[in-house]
Amino acid sequence: MIKNLEYSVSTNFFGMAEVSLLASEFERAFNEIDDRKVGENIVQLNSELIKNSGVLDAASKRFKTHFTEALNGSDISLAKVWLVKSQPKDTDPNKLPYLPHFDKHRYLKAMIYLHDVDKEHGPIHFGDLRSPSQIDVRRKALPANYKELGLNTIKTSELKAGMEPVIGKKGDVVFFDTNAAHCAGIVSKGFERLVIRFDFDVRGFNPEKSFVQRLVHAILSRLR
Repeated sequence: MIKNLEYSVSTNFFGMAEVSLLASEFERAFNEIDDRKVGENIVQLNSELIKNSGVLDAASKRFKTHFTEALNGSDISLAKVWLVKSQPKDTDPNKLPYLPHFDKHRYLKAMIYLHDVDKEHGPIHFGDLRSPSQIDVRRKALPANYKELGLNTIKTSELKAGMEPVIGKKGDVVFFDTNAAHCAGIVSKGFERLVIRFDFDVRGFNPEKSFVQRLVHAILSRLR
């Protein structure tokens, strides 16, 4: 079984010229691709759309190499990319993803900071679990209505200490395993947070889909 990879931060992963290109692509896609919006503040891009974007495709390949090396060659593939523009109106401390939690579908994620991110910008937070091995057991047992029941939230008693924000500079990248205890931060009035997040599937992380399920998923992805 692949262990919980938790999280790490790579400072200056992208140079200023690269970040400028990524920020320009963020604004173009966020403003032009309305049919891909997941709510008001998120645009979702699939792997096919990423291939048509030189700067995002290049970033995806760098991240895939990073994760492949971390897993010693495990089968890894890009699932989707989110362009996220978080503002105070989008954040609610009493709801997911602003509560400590783990994800039902386990991904490895890479989050690019497109600007300097301080506490006021609502950075992602992480916490150290007392029993990280139990998360996979709980995750695989989640029912369809797990969100309504709050079954993927993490209690304070399950943590060694409080959740800590990951502040960073423009061009920094946060790498994390969604089995880790994490949550989004609250954006303060007058601030916003712009990030690009790459989600990768890893063989063995989640139950394998049947041929029919994979076929339906492929068809739906092309229709979106």
